[in-house]
Amino acid sequence: MSMKQKNIRLSRLITLALMACLLCTCTDEEPDGNLSTTSEGEVHKVAVILPLTANKTVRRHYEQTAQWFLEKFHKAQHVSEKPIHIELEWYDEDTANLRKVAEELVVRPDIDAIIGPEKSVNVDVVARACAITYKPLLVPLASSEEVVRKYSNVKDANGNRHSFLWSLTETDISQTEVLLSLVAISGKKSVALLTPDDVYGKTFIEWTPFLANEYKLDFRKQWTYSDDAGFEAALYDMLSTDVGYVICVCENTERTRAILTAHAQAGEKAPRLLFTDSSLTPDLLTWGSIAEGAEGVSMYANPSSGFQISYETTFGVSPMSGEAQFYDALSLAALAAYYCHNFDMDDINEAICLLTTPKNEGCSKWEVVTQGGMESGLAMMETVVESSELRGASSGLKFDAESLTTVLHSTYVHWMMYEGKFILVDYASSEDSKRVENTLATWKWKAQNVEDLEDIDVAERYAPHHDSWAVLVAGSDTWRNYRHQSDVLHFYQLLKQRGWDDEHIILVMRDDLAYNERNNYPGAIYAEMGGVNLYQEVANDYRTDTLTAADISLILQGKQSAHLPIVLHTDNHSNILVYWSGHGKEGQFNWLDRDEGFTTKMMAETLQQMHAEGRYRKILICTEPCYSSSVVKATQGIPGVLAIASSSEKESSFADIYSSVQGIWLSDRFSNNLIRSLSDNPTLTYRELYDYLVSHTLGSHVKIYNASRFGNMFKENPSEFIMAGSPCPYLLTKMDDNL
Repeated sequence: MSMKQKNIRLSRLITLALMACLLCTCTDEEPDGNLSTTSEGEVHKVAVILPLTANKTVRRHYEQTAQWFLEKFHKAQHVSEKPIHIELEWYDEDTANLRKVAEELVVRPDIDAIIGPEKSVNVDVVARACAITYKPLLVPLASSEEVVRKYSNVKDANGNRHSFLWSLTETDISQTEVLLSLVAISGKKSVALLTPDDVYGKTFIEWTPFLANEYKLDFRKQWTYSDDAGFEAALYDMLSTDVGYVICVCENTERTRAILTAHAQAGEKAPRLLFTDSSLTPDLLTWGSIAEGAEGVSMYANPSSGFQISYETTFGVSPMSGEAQFYDALSLAALAAYYCHNFDMDDINEAICLLTTPKNEGCSKWEVVTQGGMESGLAMMETVVESSELRGASSGLKFDAESLTTVLHSTYVHWMMYEGKFILVDYASSEDSKRVENTLATWKWKAQNVEDLEDIDVAERYAPHHDSWAVLVAGSDTWRNYRHQSDVLHFYQLLKQRGWDDEHIILVMRDDLAYNERNNYPGAIYAEMGGVNLYQEVANDYRTDTLTAADISLILQGKQSAHLPIVLHTDNHSNILVYWSGHGKEGQFNWLDRDEGFTTKMMAETLQQMHAEGRYRKILICTEPCYSSSVVKATQGIPGVLAIASSSEKESSFADIYSSVQGIWLSDRFSNNLIRSLSDNPTLTYRELYDYLVSHTLGSHVKIYNASRFGNMFKENPSEFIMAGSPCPYLLTKMDDNL
């Protein structure tokens, strides 16, 4: 059989199954509850991990949806030559030892795929196990950007990429965007955020300031909490804050009820509230007056799919948040198993790719007719063409061909409680709109608020350039902060490749990674799987645990002592490069876990003293920590100093590449972009460097400070700090053979 014939046959088989499964607009059949007798064929098992204990209503919804789908899928195969029988194996997300369950499921050959869990923190646990064997994991609702980013580009020890995580909704970056668009449309000019400090809340914490800036909203304040006491304090402060809207991220229904109760008591002076998807639960219907007027955003069924109408006809109630995505997860798992069975394939992940990724990106796709019920669908089977796309209950089931992890489009509903009922106010979707350029989990968002750099010649005139010095600092320690030392070593190796000697580089890092007991590659540190060992011929001058943040100021000023034998020996002919990676908060770069870090005041005083003493020709400062701008803004007005910050004063910066083998983030986004651009194009101007960083450092606004007192950004380039040379080979070569 030719490939074309196989494609035609497959399109017909898939359509046959999908007429009854995905598109159920013309049926009111009741589930019979006896699924084991509805079809014959080879048994394929799918594990389902969802919350089954905490809320009986939620459990009933999930179970009846599963039963509904399975009956339709089994009946749709009555004319198939090679039918299959899908069995679900249920696990309670609320009570199960998820780590143990996941470790057992991923090695079981009889389990085709895993669906769930619902919560992002639990998806992280299960995905960590799935990354070992690449067991397919279909996630209906969990949408943490960090979790998706962790597992979207998993590479094995040889640098080969594997896709196994299939998220049926876009990340919460998109949800944040929808929430803020509602604030902007309302006419309110300010917004704040209340959120738990956990995996679910992290996406909102990191992206709300950035996207508020894009929507030209005044982001007033952020309250994060980790326990009941913190929540109560944040809630009290929030209700008395003068702000247009507060976006409320609730990790459970108890938090939602507490917020609504307190808000009702506060009266009209309290800010308006917008809730995220986790708050749309059947419990709202039982809370009476405190829930009246509550509104928010949630992932929901696409209104054009007919899922909601058919569901309401069948069960007499509306589907809850995420139920359409669960239905689609069941569909993909079953169809992928059906595909493998009919075409003698073993890889469920490959089958999902073939079903959901555009042909021009390397995979095929088949149309599903979106009108009518089973009978009309069967009659139209012969007219199915290969050029359309697979559609489900929640959206078009098309995954980005680059990441293969997240659907390109999701449907969100703006809901409100009115007279004790759910009212669906409006729908929002990135499909067929310009709300986002191209998702890849919406990571390709390009910041619109770019600084206007003037094409002018600076007033300062510089002495001849005689020598160059660098101070590279990793302000954190411990294995979990691996990426910060990796960033610094990445930059260190760039300088060494450009001809720098260790006499002119002052390297400051804890140096507790290469031979850490958790390091699976002793003696090695990597910025990416497939790169080379950055821990080669490294000369570390100071361990961070032997210094304080104030010591960095003395090193920069050349204040030598018995405690600080290695300092800068510079004059007005010296260029100085300062690079800092680590954690930060508003007003300082953190130093290990100590309260006192390198502060804005310390930055200003250090640079002013160096200028007064003629200790530099030019200084370039590049900083990775969160809230970097709040520190390097101190450079403004000081001649000959330029600062490039990873993020604005109110924004986080982002980790970039995750290793499931090592169990940590290997590097940071801003630093990777900075080093890549400096390595690939040694002659780019400062303006070109800034443009590259702005468009590639997603999630934060890269800032540049003091350009008017430094030089012409359009004519000059940073090669005077990096030195000319060939591209850095560790960005271009394979990892060591033993990996």
